[in-house]
This record gives sequence, C-alpha cells and structure tokens, in this order.
Amino acid sequence: MQQRSAKARSLSCASLCVPLCLRLQEAYQEALPEAHSEANQEAHKEAHAKAHKEAHQEANQEALPQTDQASDQASATLRQKPTKRHTKKHTKKHTRKPTKRPTKKPTKKRTDTTGPKRPGGKPLQIGVAAHMGLNQFEDDYRSNIDAWVKFTDVNEDMQWDTYIQPVLDQGKEVVLVTQFYPTDGSFDNLNAIAYYGQYDDRINSLADTLLAKGNPSNVWLRPLHEMNGDWYPWGVFSGGNNADAFKNAYRHIHDILKGRGVNAKFQLAYNCRTPDQFSYTSFGDLYPGSDYVDMIVCSGYNRAGTPNNNSWVTLKDFFSGAYDDMAGLSDTVPIGIGETGSTNYYGGNSRADWIRDAFHDIFYDFPRVEQVDWFFIDKSPESGDWELNTSEEIDAFSDGCRDYSS
Repeated sequence: MQQRSAKARSLSCASLCVPLCLRLQEAYQEALPEAHSEANQEAHKEAHAKAHKEAHQEANQEALPQTDQASDQASATLRQKPTKRHTKKHTKKHTRKPTKRPTKKPTKKRTDTTGPKRPGGKPLQIGVAAHMGLNQFEDDYRSNIDAWVKFTDVNEDMQWDTYIQPVLDQGKEVVLVTQFYPTDGSFDNLNAIAYYGQYDDRINSLADTLLAKGNPSNVWLRPLHEMNGDWYPWGVFSGGNNADAFKNAYRHIHDILKGRGVNAKFQLAYNCRTPDQFSYTSFGDLYPGSDYVDMIVCSGYNRAGTPNNNSWVTLKDFFSGAYDDMAGLSDTVPIGIGETGSTNYYGGNSRADWIRDAFHDIFYDFPRVEQVDWFFIDKSPESGDWELNTSEEIDAFSDGCRDYSS
C-alpha cells in the first residue's frame, strides 16, 4: 500500500472516531452486569479490552476504502495545486528582471559612415606619452590609440623588448623621441654632432638596434626635438649652437641611419612658439629640407597655473600660427602635433572641456594634421601635472579617440 499523507491519515482517524465510541459503549453495557461485583473485576477488564479491540478492527475495515480514496484525492490535490507561497516563489524566480550592470565605454574606433567628415579626408592618428604601459593605458583611459611615444637617450639602452616590441606587435606605431644628451657636462652639442663625429658611435648603435629588431617601418624617429629654444643642449639658442649647426646635425643623423638602410621615418619637431627673445628666428630658418623630413610637428601646452603662466590658452591659441608656419614649409609633408596637453582646473576652466575642444579643433580646423601626440605624464611641480585625474577628463579623451581618430 502506498504511504498515505498526513492529511489523509487525519481524515481516516476522524471517520473512525464516532462509530468506535458507540461500539465501545454497547460493549461496556453488555459486560457491566458480569463485572459488577468485586469478584468479577478482572473479567470486566478483559471483556472491556476485548470489545474495544473487536470494535476498532471492524470499524477500521469498514472505513478503509473510504480513507484510501480520501488519501489519494488529497495527494493529487497537493500535487496539482501548489500553495500560495510556492507559487509566489516560483513566479519570482522566473519573472525577475536581470540587474543592469554598468558597461565599459567602447574603445573601438568609429566605424560608422555617418560620423563627422574631416575636411580634406586626411586620417587622424592619436599618439600618447604616458608613465605606464600601452595595455594598461588603453584599459585605464578607455581608449584605442595609434602610436606610443617613448623618450629615449642615445646614451642608454632603450629596452626595446620591454617597451617597444610589444607595441609594434599590436600593430601600433612607435615614436622614439631621440635625445642626444652630452656625457661631458657641456650644454651645447650641435657642433659635436654635426661636424666632429662625437656621436657617430651612438647613432650607429641606434641603427644596429633597429636592424636587429627587424628594421620596422612603423617607427618614427624624432631627433633633436624642440630645437627652437634654449632648454636642451641641442637647442639653437644654447651656448655656441646656431641654426646652421642644427640643420647639419639633423641631416647628419638622418644620413647615417638611412645610409645603413634603416626604414624608420623622421619627424622634425619644433616648439609651437619660439620664445619672444628669439623671435627673429623663423621655422624656415631651421628647416633641413623636405628630403630629410617625413612629418613636421610642434609641441604646445596650456600651462595655466604653472610657474610664470597665469593665462588659460586653448589649443587654437598656440597652434594656429605654428600650423601656418609648418604648412608654409612644404605643400606635401604631413603635419602633426608632437606633444600637447593641459593643466587641470584653473580659474573656472576645466581640462575635460579643453580636451574636447582640442579634438574638435584639430579635426575640423587643421585638416593637414595627421598625428596628435598627447602628453600624460606628471612633471609637477616644475612643469605641471599633465595626467588625467578625473572620470570627466578620461571620458573627454576616450570620446575624442572614438569620435575623431582614423
């Protein structure tokens, strides 16, 4: 027999209760005369127990079909009709709306055909100089960049396998800002580079490295950058340096590397503004010739809040004149921005807005610019904190990469 439920057993007991009590009463009355006397007390007990057992068995046999049927019905009811509590739980489990999770902003470049169209149709590459590795930068800054800028000294190991090869392996370009620091303590070395061959061994060592690493063509070399100033040993206004020495030094570096068969391309890098005291020297005075240059770039920043800089300037403010000067050097050589960035909030202005405006202006107002390299390295207190430090600033850069890059 199948095991009956608690509810069915309860029905069985209820159906037995009334008949059993009536039969017990009848048996008691029949046995009472015989057990009335004290001598017949034991017989009374036995008769009472016998009558109780017989009545219980008879009633149980009569009620059994009914109770089994009630048990089956009760079990079927429980199987077919879940309780209210069970129904609620079951429904909640299967109808609950999934929790919305924050999604990472897209880092892919714009691929739609309805986005902004650049005048002239020139693609815009985005480069970055930062204190971290490429992959970490793209994750933290939610961006997908085209070029990685690395500052390297010809006197030191550039750690190619650690910092450069992983970038090239991902199909990116590398810009090597190639610095020629003197090792003899001097602060003017253009003549030593151009005429005396004192850096030839280091130039040839650079060629050895490039050739040994597969002679990649997606490497830019930027030697003697920001030469129209006096803050570097190769600056034309440092010590005994001059414009002719610069042009000859630049050509000498180019000729050695190209003579060795190096495929790397060359960037000529000005400061976007020549200091006022040296304004008599134009960009043209320092131009080595289009045969030596694959891209002309300049560096410019909004330095508001840094020492001796109290004015907030836009990219247009410092780049417009330089753009015209560079465009006048050649009709065919591409133009770029070698370094740029802004200080953070200052005088009611914000770095996030500055970045958004810069992307827009580069894209629409300077159509010959094919590469812009952002400088995101903290050099405070002497120069400024150029890193992006807030979510608004990171969003501005990430959105610019997505919306305006090639």
